[in-house]
Amino acid sequence: LFNYKDMRTLPPGGEDYLDRCRPEERRCIYVGGIVNQYAGEMMLRAFALLNAGQERYPLTLVCREREWAQIPPELKSADWLEVRHVSGQELVPLMAKSSAGLLIGKKDEIFSYFEYTYSLKLFEYLGYGLPIVFVHNAPTDRFARENGMGIGTECTPEDFARGVRELFADPERFELYRSNARKTLLEGNMWIHRARQVVRELGEKRREK
Repeated sequence: LFNYKDMRTLPPGGEDYLDRCRPEERRCIYVGGIVNQYAGEMMLRAFALLNAGQERYPLTLVCREREWAQIPPELKSADWLEVRHVSGQELVPLMAKSSAGLLIGKKDEIFSYFEYTYSLKLFEYLGYGLPIVFVHNAPTDRFARENGMGIGTECTPEDFARGVRELFADPERFELYRSNARKTLLEGNMWIHRARQVVRELGEKRREK
């Protein structure tokens, strides 16, 4: 998109809330948009599939009230679904009781920023040591693969449900994902690390002049 002589990545960062975590079994959380390119209906239909049997996969959904109003009524009344319209510090107890974070978003035929950017939510989830299930996009795929902290899926209810089920199916592997998420946060992906990166790299450019 750009032709700068010197281009460098500066992703978002996370904050350390690890000591507040009290995760509930198989509870997932999604925070963000749910209409248009965000594929919220797809995610809700995936969790309907997951909860069709004997096992329960609770979902905490945090979204704007006006977007929730656009979701079909048949997807709103499930007993496995908790919907909240909050932000800021009100998110802390909701994130703290979650076991995994979700990232969704479908590709646009013309342009989709999901293909080019790191999601802020990804790093917020890391702040609570949450493994992630995510719809494939280039930056998140690469980040999750390099750090061993989640499962990628296609943007369909069936495959997203498969990813969530797979995340929790093997307790040993799940604990590895969670351990890797905590390590990923603490060893280079907090806001303090981003600030240090800015200082370091701007210092390098200054010395080059």
